[in-house]
Amino acid sequence: MSSDDTDDDMLGDTGGTALPPQRRAAAKADSAEAQASRALEKVTELAQRVDELTEDVSRLEQQLDEQETAADLIRSIGAADQLSTAQRAAVLVQTLVNTAERRDRNGRQPTAMLDWNGAENALGGDISRTQIYRAMSHADEHTDTDAVQFIEEDRSSDQNTRLVVDLSEYNGSNQPQVTTVTPGTEGQP
Repeated sequence: MSSDDTDDDMLGDTGGTALPPQRRAAAKADSAEAQASRALEKVTELAQRVDELTEDVSRLEQQLDEQETAADLIRSIGAADQLSTAQRAAVLVQTLVNTAERRDRNGRQPTAMLDWNGAENALGGDISRTQIYRAMSHADEHTDTDAVQFIEEDRSSDQNTRLVVDLSEYNGSNQPQVTTVTPGTEGQP
């Protein structure tokens, strides 16, 4: 509001006669209160926008972490035949956790499952069936919780032996920790 507008408002309905000082002060106070209210609304809008941007940054950081983990997995898969059982198990668990987290973000049940075929694909193939099953059976050793289960089935069973991750009891800030193993660092978190 310009000073000309304020001056016009202060003339009131008196036909161009100036308002008394008390009414003029009241008009200025009303004007200041309206400006303060608009400023407060703008600050509130900006604070909400900052919150939205902070959430976006957190989401992007999480995606970056997932992509870095995926890159690590890809590097590991490239040499899957040279990995130890512990390293293969860590790759399988991380693959399952990533899948379960992606399902959770998409509003679906945060679970994932790998049978022998899925594990072979996750490890890039060219690994014996025995090595894959050994990695699957040791996978629960690479988490700090019981979210990972190795379910062994008899050959005559209708279901395949599988590795399952269920993150249902975890929220986004409390995901199970997977021990990643790189060559020469077995047993270190």
